[in-house]
Amino acid sequence: MLLVSFENIQRLRRETPDGVPRGLSLAQHWGWSSLALLSTDDTWFRDKEVFDYFNDLANSDYFEAFDRVVFYGAGPSSAYAAAAFSVAAPGAIVIAISPQATLDTQIAGWDDRFPDARRTNFSSPYGYAPEMLQASKRAFILYDPQSRLDAVHASLFSAKHVSTIAMRGLGPNLENELLTMGILPRLLGVAAAGSLTGAVVSKLYRRRRTHSAWLNSFAHRLTHRNRPWLTAVACRSILHRFPSTKLEKLYDQSIGLLSRQGRALPPVRRKQTSRR
Repeated sequence: MLLVSFENIQRLRRETPDGVPRGLSLAQHWGWSSLALLSTDDTWFRDKEVFDYFNDLANSDYFEAFDRVVFYGAGPSSAYAAAAFSVAAPGAIVIAISPQATLDTQIAGWDDRFPDARRTNFSSPYGYAPEMLQASKRAFILYDPQSRLDAVHASLFSAKHVSTIAMRGLGPNLENELLTMGILPRLLGVAAAGSLTGAVVSKLYRRRRTHSAWLNSFAHRLTHRNRPWLTAVACRSILHRFPSTKLEKLYDQSIGLLSRQGRALPPVRRKQTSRR
């Protein structure tokens, strides 16, 4: 089993204390072989040397030595590269977290988040990521639909063997949240076994119900929808398990608004104990 991961050097140095590629750590967790490629912010893995490297791997039948190959990347450029370069290993499984399909202005001129990458050529080999997934066995695109531009990119990955999976409320650093919840290693393990499906991912994602970051995001979404009663109920339930100053403030604001409306929350039900 081989895990091919793509990672951003700046992000790696910023978020991991030892600078070890996350792909390597995830591979070691399962005892797999690992091939990790690192890139700086400005290249998006769009260098001729990278093209030549994957051409050589494909021509030498390097990937044929493994019973399964998983391409993995998280974040705009890394997830893009995981999808784009997977074409070099036909039959691979791809897991891309918040990928961009391309930054070619003819296709994605509406995405203005990466101005420095606009000069990068996305029409040369390994260019348009959704097309490069054609040779993969299965591909899973994970994204937060609250990021409008990420959601548009995800919609461009529309082949039948590609599953786009919305993970609402995890924010811009979805990979970190999945790691915190303990979902990511399990997700890769099921993928390597060839049994990963959208339903399995959805089942794993249920852990968000005990994840403080997601619960806090959920409560704040209710506030933006002007639902003070539901916001107060959610805050009260969350605060019982995860104390939070910000959430206490949100709870007080919701209670105050309900009071001015002449409304109140129902009392907390106490668990009844059985009598003998």
